[in-house]
Amino acid sequence: NGKKNDRNITAEEEVSAAAVDFLSGFRCFLHYSNGRNDNTLTYELQAAAAERALGVGDGVARTPAEWMRQYFRHARTLNRQLLRYLEQKAPVPLTLKQRFFNAARAARLEPGDSRFFAVRDGLLEVVDQPALSDRAITYSLFAEAARTGTPLSREAERTISYILTHPELPCRNAEISWPTLREILGSDYPGVALRPMQRLGLLMEILPEFGMIDSLVVRDFYHRYTVDEHSLRTIEHLQELADPPDARGAHFAPLWKTAERRDLLILSLLLHDVGKGMPAENHIAGSLTALESAAQRLKLSPEEKEEVCFLIEHHLDMSATVQRRDIFDPATVSAFADSVATQERLQRLCLLTYADIHSVNPEALTPWKAEMLWQLFVATSNHFSRTLDRDRLHAPDEVPLLQRVKALACEATLEEIEKFLEGFPRRYLAVHSAAEIAAHFALYQKLSTEPVQTELAANRHGFTLTLLTADRPALFATISGVLAGWGMNINKADAFANADGVVLDTFHFADMHHTLELNPSEVGRFRKSLVDVINGKARLEPLLKGRESASRARTPKVAVERSISFDDGSSAQSTLMEIVTQDHPGLLYEIGSTLARLECNIEVALIDTEGQKAIDVFYLTEQGKKLTSQKQELLREALQGTLG
Repeated sequence: NGKKNDRNITAEEEVSAAAVDFLSGFRCFLHYSNGRNDNTLTYELQAAAAERALGVGDGVARTPAEWMRQYFRHARTLNRQLLRYLEQKAPVPLTLKQRFFNAARAARLEPGDSRFFAVRDGLLEVVDQPALSDRAITYSLFAEAARTGTPLSREAERTISYILTHPELPCRNAEISWPTLREILGSDYPGVALRPMQRLGLLMEILPEFGMIDSLVVRDFYHRYTVDEHSLRTIEHLQELADPPDARGAHFAPLWKTAERRDLLILSLLLHDVGKGMPAENHIAGSLTALESAAQRLKLSPEEKEEVCFLIEHHLDMSATVQRRDIFDPATVSAFADSVATQERLQRLCLLTYADIHSVNPEALTPWKAEMLWQLFVATSNHFSRTLDRDRLHAPDEVPLLQRVKALACEATLEEIEKFLEGFPRRYLAVHSAAEIAAHFALYQKLSTEPVQTELAANRHGFTLTLLTADRPALFATISGVLAGWGMNINKADAFANADGVVLDTFHFADMHHTLELNPSEVGRFRKSLVDVINGKARLEPLLKGRESASRARTPKVAVERSISFDDGSSAQSTLMEIVTQDHPGLLYEIGSTLARLECNIEVALIDTEGQKAIDVFYLTEQGKKLTSQKQELLREALQGTLG
């Protein structure tokens, strides 16, 4: 110890010195074995080095995979140290002209959202170093990196490393909460935060299960990377979809940008292969065991745990279907759709599969494989949209769900809950958690006193409106019209009805003029306006006056060719109408009003947007039957005239 202190060698430099010794000795072994200056590490030489415990020093033989873990850990240490040295490298003397220009564009220090760190030359720097002993502040730094995509500087990493390893700075708030971790995982650039968290050991502190695959080698000719590196690359490939680097990602970019609960997808990717480092029959079983401990420690809700469990358990299914089945066979698509169950889950599983294949090796995701993966996604998505009204709930058969909802619904009887759920499309259960269903049931119980029940919630993309009431003519069009009149742009909507004719409509919309966001008092007026129009106490026309002409006057940036198609074969009860057209405020009101005027009843509505393209699917009936061909043509002409 005295010698070390005399030489002023830091703990970090000691680790680096050990890595240099390991790799230097290993290179000598390679040169000696190959009889020349040849650093090729063949499978045979890996086995020979492991047999000799080369560089470990204890003389105990190891398996090649175990020895290679040591190799990659030392290589990672040197990589981190060399990158920091390059960042701190003394500059070459500058000419007078270079000094002049450098002075003109001196390093800029931009204050961040916190007084503890700032941005300098595009990197996050620590401003208040002692403050990082509060782990909550450290996590806020990583959350900023994940939110903005701004990397930490090497010096910031070194500062955090020092604080993590020196007991003279007592740690505060060491345990991370699930909401804090969710913020990091659910941001646009989670990999920008997770990569340094892994280098610093924080990721394994938060997720000890991830430590099981630290530098773990899969010794085959297909997997190019260690298992932990593979897992981090999956996340980095997803965040690249914000601006796809090549054509393979073009189809999947909109899925990433619109994915709900990204945090659960990223957590699934961190855990999906940890079973490879466990003594389990297969790695999926091991990963699911790891999820049990992680979910308990992070305090995931039952629904969150169930979603992560599904993604881990089925993370190979989509790839296997693409490679081993005829994805153009309807039976294949139907069977796959049955296992996935919902459009939202399909979207997350598709993204996971894309990233998982892409991160095996640089050549694994061929253009053909990317195209087949996309074709399976499209076929399954179409299958969902064409079978929505075929399978309706018979509430008494849903015993586990009934028990969960009853536990959340105060003093409600099973019979009351069954009456509420009876007849809803099965998709209703698939897209809503037990807690959400219990909240809907609570609104349902109030219908006897207030015939229109609403709930408005803010979210990352805008607002979600949930409305329950008895079915009535033009209800969907009326709600859409009120939203348009208030300047709201509807991005997505679902419409369901139960056997008693109670309608549950959900609208996800953006507040284009920030009316509700900047004026909280307007929320109450908005809800009253909506209820009054539905109940006939106020007219819709004054709200819409001026909105339509203003929206029509704006020239769209991207022109969308309109198509209106009908499908009588995909549903046993309804005619499907699909409209692809230019999105604009008030579009749903125009469509809904036309449907109501022609006495078409909406059984199910699926509303979605892709940029300026609206893709709306309606399941329609007339007096309980499919639309006749004459009614379809009449409806097509009416919509063409209404939409202009």
